[in-house]
Amino acid sequence: MNGQPDNAALLKTLAIDNSILEGVAKAIPTSLSVRGIVNLASKMNIELQKQEIQDFEQKVADSKDGILPLDVGTTFTPINMGQVSIDKGTLDFIENKILRWFGVSLPILSGDYTDNQKQAFYDKTIEGIVVGMTQAFTSTIFTPTEMSYGNELVFYYANLEMMSVESKKNIAEILGNRGAVTDNFLLQLFGLEPYDGGNVRKMSLNYIDSQYATDYQLARAGIDAKTPNQNGGNPDGET
Repeated sequence: MNGQPDNAALLKTLAIDNSILEGVAKAIPTSLSVRGIVNLASKMNIELQKQEIQDFEQKVADSKDGILPLDVGTTFTPINMGQVSIDKGTLDFIENKILRWFGVSLPILSGDYTDNQKQAFYDKTIEGIVVGMTQAFTSTIFTPTEMSYGNELVFYYANLEMMSVESKKNIAEILGNRGAVTDNFLLQLFGLEPYDGGNVRKMSLNYIDSQYATDYQLARAGIDAKTPNQNGGNPDGET
């Protein structure tokens, strides 16, 4: 409603996760306390009972080896309350359900991801945001008439600093050898400073424009592509 996401399902999951955290926080001090019944074999008034309980609690606090000294008329019966434990599968399910809501995997959250996992995260989560921003900025900045002429504002995902060195090398070889990027871009890719005059594109001579490939091959064979067909040249017979 009003362009806002429906987070009702997420709030229910977060409430369950919060209940688990609060339960664990309460269970820790409970598990460290002594639970049981102290039976006093004699009748005494309320004040003497309170004093006896305080003396017993002091013995518990002073005990370092878990042994409590009691007299003949006093017995202690421990009570096992039994705590509720949450298995790992349940915790992982709740955690993954929250992460899936935002389209974030555990490797992305922890930073221990591979290039493929990062690309999958971009394709599933980031790309939709980038496309939405492109459409929003375009419709806001340009008028309908300007957009009808093809005007648009496009966001490009070009932040490659966090890629592995091997992936950077592959990009440098593919784009750099074909003159698609400048020298300064390649330096920036590896975290190096640019230099004056580095905004030039260089390419390997191992690549050639497809329209000149035939002429190049015929020249290497000693055949003139423009000679008549009877000389083994141009099949169309053009001069």
